[in-house]
Amino acid sequence: HDIYVIGTQENSLGDREWVEFLRASLKTLMSIDYRVVALQCLWSIKMVVLVKPEHERRISHVHTSSVKTGIANTLGNKGAVGVSFLFNGTSFGFVNCHLASGSEKTHRRNQNYSDILRSLVLGDKQLSAFDLTLRFTHLFWFGDLNYRLDMDVQDILAHVTKKEFDALLAVDQLNLEREKNKVFLRFREGDISFPPTYRYERGSRDTYIWQKFKPTGVRINVPSWCDRILWKSHPETHMVCNSYGCTDDIVTSDHSPVFATFEVGVTSQFVPKKAPGSGPEPLACIEWESIEVIIKTTSRSKCYIEFHSYCLEEVQRSGENTSQSCDIPGFLKLGWSAKHLPVLNPILPDLEYLGDQHLLLSVKGVESYESYGECCIAMRSLISSLAQQFETFLSHRGEETGSIRGWVKVCVPTDRRSTRERLYEWISFEEEEEDAERLADTPPCPTPPPKHPRSRPRSLPEPAAGYTNPAYFIFEGVPSTWAPTPTAGAAHNQQSESPAGGQRHWSPLGARVPSPSEGEQGGGRPHCVPGGMSRRCPLSPPGMGQLNRPKSAVLMSDTAALGDCSLTALHMATCLSQLDRVALKHGRDSQKTLLRQTHSALEPPPRPCWEVLRCTRDAHQHGHPREVPLGSP
Repeated sequence: HDIYVIGTQENSLGDREWVEFLRASLKTLMSIDYRVVALQCLWSIKMVVLVKPEHERRISHVHTSSVKTGIANTLGNKGAVGVSFLFNGTSFGFVNCHLASGSEKTHRRNQNYSDILRSLVLGDKQLSAFDLTLRFTHLFWFGDLNYRLDMDVQDILAHVTKKEFDALLAVDQLNLEREKNKVFLRFREGDISFPPTYRYERGSRDTYIWQKFKPTGVRINVPSWCDRILWKSHPETHMVCNSYGCTDDIVTSDHSPVFATFEVGVTSQFVPKKAPGSGPEPLACIEWESIEVIIKTTSRSKCYIEFHSYCLEEVQRSGENTSQSCDIPGFLKLGWSAKHLPVLNPILPDLEYLGDQHLLLSVKGVESYESYGECCIAMRSLISSLAQQFETFLSHRGEETGSIRGWVKVCVPTDRRSTRERLYEWISFEEEEEDAERLADTPPCPTPPPKHPRSRPRSLPEPAAGYTNPAYFIFEGVPSTWAPTPTAGAAHNQQSESPAGGQRHWSPLGARVPSPSEGEQGGGRPHCVPGGMSRRCPLSPPGMGQLNRPKSAVLMSDTAALGDCSLTALHMATCLSQLDRVALKHGRDSQKTLLRQTHSALEPPPRPCWEVLRCTRDAHQHGHPREVPLGSP
């Protein structure tokens, strides 16, 4: 895998000794010397992030933090450690925790969770006013959560023997508290198909030891799923849990360790074709027509809305609400008209860049500046010349506090609707010739065929994390299904408007347009990399097949030959690793030439990218098409 995140509790090993043991184990198993991104420890609670060497330079903005939740929140025997970082343009957060133990301490565990959520200092400082769960594209929370099963121990043992886990999950304290929205609001967990992980006899996995003899008496520890892994992602992002289970091979503890593997979408590097400052630049704009908010509060104070996003130069703020009512006791209904809402201008007007962005909104009181609720809105489904309706819930400090809806349009200049230049369009690998001379005389690659806008395959179902999830629709009368996706012939239209009500159904970016025959045969699936990082592929559900790319054409200029053309960090790494292992059957000079071309192509350009593109354009105009790699002088 590309990244390993390993967390332990009650770990008596020294920090350095533990990390070196993990690295040595991975190197023995996979012959890869994984690099340490971050290590964070709190007493015996430890977490380390390990990454493949080829990805080390793609990780930045690493932050670590810890929170004590032991006696009086001063002891570190209970608590959490956290790590966050950016992988390219995608933010990740990880929390490893050890919560209060005991079947009767459900409320205490809920409080531990709330304290950790409020006190961990991770991610972008500009987003510190937002919940930890909203600061990252993907947040993973795991550890010994210590939630137990509310059932007699003998009944539990009988169900475990028969592998009747559904009956046990129905009385699982964590599931019950999540259903009440008391903890892990809108988090997800994989299907549990393994027996309870606690409390086993050390050295064996044959027997549950549910009686614990203490000086104060006998304590009953019913078999339970104490060890869990949960996650939460921004809407309209790609996240697939490929496995979730426990291992019986590690028997040194009375817990069985749990594991999970994920396929996660990451945004690729973005290079605009037009030179900044080269002339008057048409701006994209985000125009709000109206916003309506319902918040849970007894206050009657005026409010305003703050707008945060990585695509904005700075935080923007609305005026005070223009309407206010209190029809239901304990709830306040607020409204803003277009006149009192700011027009937002993203730093880049490119369509595909904006399709990867999210907006974070916070509703705050004018007098107290206190936040009444925050939310995350995906821009992908809002890009249109017509206003689109959005709707989602508000939360604050881990609790649902209301809902928000409105109308907004994201306008992109027509000449910037397909101007994203991915790095793979500048890189190609020639077929190896029998000698270095023939390699040098290889004719240049032909000009790529014209690209067609890509739309979502018609047969592809919507993921649970998409914005069509019914959990996001609080108000009534909002459709939560896709319109039929246009065929390839109609895909040239960047968006399609519904004649009824002006509701637009957006075909998400990044998916290849299938032919009618492909749609019938289940083809045209977005490419996803199994078992690791993949480029953003927001609509690929679990179980979808993989698109096999030719080994010698992982990066090609002929984009049509590859279908879904997505340059992933994993593809780049795979390509380099394959080239580094090329046999010397064609001679050392031939190998050096190929490696030099490849490595220079993956390095940042020594001059502005628009100059490289200008050279390419001039060459084509003079009838001498040639390929210009990123690293060419």
